[in-house]
Amino acid sequence: MENKCSLRLLGPFSLQSPTGVNLAPKSQKWRALMAMLATAPNGRRSRKWLQARLWSTGDDKKGGNSLRQALHKFREKLGEHSELITSDGTVVRLDLSMINIDILRPDLIRADSADLPEFLEGINVPVEGFEDWLLEQRQYWVNDLTVRLGDCRPAGVVERSAPMLVGTQGAETNAPAPQKHASQTHTSQNYGSHVQTARTPDTGPRVLAPVVNDAMDSTAEKQRRPKNFAAAVLPLTNLTGDSQFDFFADGLSETLIDRLAKLCWLPIISRSSSFMYRAANLDLFAIGDWLRAKYLVNGTLTRQGAQMQIRVELHNTEDCSSLWTDAYLLDESLQSDDVDHILSEIIGKLDSIIDQFEQRASVRPDYVALGYNENIWRGRWYLNKLTREDSVEARRYFDLALADNPNDPEALLQSATWHVLQLWINRGTAEDVRKVMPHLLAAQEANVLDSRGYTILGMAEMWMRNYDAAINHLEQAIEYNPSCAKPHEQLGCCYYLIGEARKAIPALEEAIRISPNDQHLFFPLGELAMARLMAEQFEEALQCATQALVYRPNYWYPQLIRLEALQRLGRSEEYRQAKMMFESENIALGPSYLDWVPFKDPRWIETLKAHAV
Repeated sequence: MENKCSLRLLGPFSLQSPTGVNLAPKSQKWRALMAMLATAPNGRRSRKWLQARLWSTGDDKKGGNSLRQALHKFREKLGEHSELITSDGTVVRLDLSMINIDILRPDLIRADSADLPEFLEGINVPVEGFEDWLLEQRQYWVNDLTVRLGDCRPAGVVERSAPMLVGTQGAETNAPAPQKHASQTHTSQNYGSHVQTARTPDTGPRVLAPVVNDAMDSTAEKQRRPKNFAAAVLPLTNLTGDSQFDFFADGLSETLIDRLAKLCWLPIISRSSSFMYRAANLDLFAIGDWLRAKYLVNGTLTRQGAQMQIRVELHNTEDCSSLWTDAYLLDESLQSDDVDHILSEIIGKLDSIIDQFEQRASVRPDYVALGYNENIWRGRWYLNKLTREDSVEARRYFDLALADNPNDPEALLQSATWHVLQLWINRGTAEDVRKVMPHLLAAQEANVLDSRGYTILGMAEMWMRNYDAAINHLEQAIEYNPSCAKPHEQLGCCYYLIGEARKAIPALEEAIRISPNDQHLFFPLGELAMARLMAEQFEEALQCATQALVYRPNYWYPQLIRLEALQRLGRSEEYRQAKMMFESENIALGPSYLDWVPFKDPRWIETLKAHAV
């Protein structure tokens, strides 16, 4: 056995030092606290989350004091092993590297009995929040360990297959999944970046609607298991009345899975698991519970006159809420270019909506992203506020994520994104860019299939005026993920900076089309305004600049573009009013602020400067 403490949660609670000394606390609440940390993602729970389940009978202040005292006394009990549990103002953490936990190590569980020991046997903490959690955990671990231990399973428990999560670099990880009938055989075959599962012809797909079948008993809601931070795409339902479109609906769903997997930051349940559920009326909570997916994407294919309508919906399965829905019309000829156009827009919107939803959720005290480092989301929340103070906070969270796992591709990429944004905000010199290049390269090399790594490299090369290298990186990013808006946006920037404004316009328009809900939409709109100005499309440039200012009124770049467009159009009175508005903002543009913008032709810098004096 390694030089680690040992924690037993199956059967009577046991906590021992590496030399066999009993460290188990007598208090049942303390034992429950240890179990809650041991079953948490990365061993981390927020203080508010623990208070709500162990000290919810008093007010918040009393609950906070009780938790603080419990942690202090527990650490005293641990003695020289007190570093097992650490905490700060918001989070309590169990160092999983210092302890062996039986439920996470099947080799530590005795397999000489037909029955598995009960999770936290004999523990009784009469608090409603804890009782609900304990019921949920007991159901979850008996199912999970039944699968992992094979024949050592309690009578009456059906063995279950495990859906695959398609995540970073196409890696696949197991998660508990729906019941598998004995008549089903599963054969893996290559299918893009996920595993396809073949069914025997006499076995149809799982239908759940509206009453959950016997594989999901009536207590499912009370026994809800933790959901992975993952999305599942259910097969689109063909409601056209024409069975020839069944193949098209399935193919569209499969392509959605492939495209979503290319986002890299969002793990996707494989087709072999999510395609078991097919019906017009679905119990989405039950499906999310069985797939352990936090997000479900489903939809329908219907006929609208001479056209087909694709309707897509996104659901949060933790509270069964609908986050987004949209419909797209398609000619019945089903031209591949038209289908691809719709798919890229769907993926772009799903990318943006889930991203923003998680960012907002991450600032709640009880936030835990199961299977994902919540520090990344908190860092993104602060980073996207675009203030110097919030930038400092973002860096702190990204550093925490890297401390948890220094080689995690997502943590590396978000940290690199932080460096890139600082270069943009602070007008970093070419030497500043070269200094952070090792960070950017490390992020890109951590996952060579992630388009975002190539995007940030392209941005850095563009700022150093290495335009050809920038274009190569950005084109490669688009090749890896054509549904990601950022490389399209930055490619458009690079084109107009080298004087090819007419090539820039479609790239920038594509970025806006793919991600119309981008929280920083002011930026591509401002860039499109500049491209249209350079292409002598003055009216369109004015419209784009005005739109950008709706999203960010004090953004100096579209203000200067608007002034130049109005001057070119000869609208002197509107120019005078716009200039007064610009001056009233008191925007401090230093002498070298505009010089930083990497135009190949510096005359455009002088053009904009003329309106800033």
